Amino acid sequence: MIFLDWTLIILGGLALIKNLVLLAGSLRYRIKLLAAVKEEDEGYFPRVSVIVPCKGVDPGFEENILALRDQKYENFCLVFVTGTDQDPAYSALAKIISRSSRGSMRLVTAGWARTCSQKIQNLLRGIEEVGEETEVLVFADSDIRPPDHWLRHLVAPLQDKKIGATTGYRWYMPMKGNLWSAVRSVWNMNTAFLLFEDAYNFAWGGSMAIRKETFKALAIPQRWKNGLSDDLILTQAVKQEGYKIKFVPRSLVPSFEKTTWKALVEWTTRQMIIVRIYDPRLWKLASRVQLGSNLMFLLGCLLGIKGVLTGTGVSLAAWFMMSDPLFVALMNAIRFSAFKQAMPNYRDQMKKFWWAYPGLSWVVTFLMALNFMKASRTNQIEWRGIRYELRSPNETAILHEGAMK
Repeated sequence: MIFLDWTLIILGGLALIKNLVLLAGSLRYRIKLLAAVKEEDEGYFPRVSVIVPCKGVDPGFEENILALRDQKYENFCLVFVTGTDQDPAYSALAKIISRSSRGSMRLVTAGWARTCSQKIQNLLRGIEEVGEETEVLVFADSDIRPPDHWLRHLVAPLQDKKIGATTGYRWYMPMKGNLWSAVRSVWNMNTAFLLFEDAYNFAWGGSMAIRKETFKALAIPQRWKNGLSDDLILTQAVKQEGYKIKFVPRSLVPSFEKTTWKALVEWTTRQMIIVRIYDPRLWKLASRVQLGSNLMFLLGCLLGIKGVLTGTGVSLAAWFMMSDPLFVALMNAIRFSAFKQAMPNYRDQMKKFWWAYPGLSWVVTFLMALNFMKASRTNQIEWRGIRYELRSPNETAILHEGAMK
C-alpha cells in the first residue's frame, strides 16, 4: 500500500513537472515571437517568383489572389498553376488577370498528377515558368490572404546563407457563428508551437521561400516527383544539408473559411497521417506525449472519483494529474496573446475570439486524441477531391481522381 501511495505521488509530481515545463516553453515562445516581430529587414530585395498551385475556388478566392498581387515588393512575378483549364480556378484566375493592370501574373496548367500529389505536380509546372533572373522562389497557397508586407519579410532572412528556407504559417480566423472554425484555429495554433525549435521546426508549404540556387542544389524537383508533402520533403532536404529554417512571424497569413466537424476531423487527421509518414520522429514524440497526458489525466479522474465515493477525499497527486486542462488553457492563452501581437492588421478581429483559445482547449485535446487513433490505422488521405495512398515518403499512389473542387 505504501509502495502504491508513493507511486501515485511520483506520477502526480511528474504530471505537474511536465505541465510546468510546457508552460515555461510557452512563455519562452512568446518572448521569441515578440522579439522576432521587432527584427528589422536588411534591405534584401532579390527578384522573386511566387508560385501558387490552385485547385478549385476557395471562399474569398479573388480577395486572396488580389492580396498576393498587391504586395509592397517591386521585383516579383506571380505564377498560378491549375491541373487543367477545366478547373474552376482557371477561369476565375483568367478573369482576375485580364482585369488587372498591375503586377506580373501568368496562368498555366500542369495536367493530372500520376506519381505525386496534384499540388506537387502544379508546383513542378510552375517552376518551369521561372526565368533566369529569379533569385528566390516563394510558394504560396491560394486560400491565404497575406498582408501587403508578407513577401518582403518572408524573403529578407534569405540574405543569410546559413538559412536554407524561410516560412510563415497559417492563422485560421474563427468565423462568426461557426464553432468548428474556432476549434480548428486552436488546433492549428498548437502546431505553430514547434516553429522556433530547430530540431522540430519545418517549412510550411502555404508560405515558404528558398533561394533558387539552394532549391536546385538540393535537387528538390527530383525529391518531389514521387512525393505528396511538398513542404516536409523540402524541410528534410534543407536540414540534411545543414541549413536552418527560419520562422518569420511577420509572414503569418490568415485564412477565412467556415468548416464542419466532419471536415475538421478529416483535415486534422490528414495532417497527422502526413507527419507519421514523413517525420516519424516527430510523430513518435507527439503521440507519446499525447498518450501519456491522456492516461495521466484519466488516472487522476479515477482517483478523484474514488476519493469522493469512499469519503477519503481527493489526494494532491490526483489534483496534479488532473491539472492538464488548466495548464493547457493557460498555455493557449499565452500563445494566443503572442500571435495577436504578431498580426496587427487582424488584432481587433482576433480579440473577438479570445475566449476560444483557453476555452476550447479541452475540445482540441479530445480531437488530437481522435486524430492519433485514426492516423495510426491508415496511410490513405483525401485531399482536394483526390484520394491518395502514402506508401512511403518516396511513393505516392493515386487511388481516385475526384471532381475539381
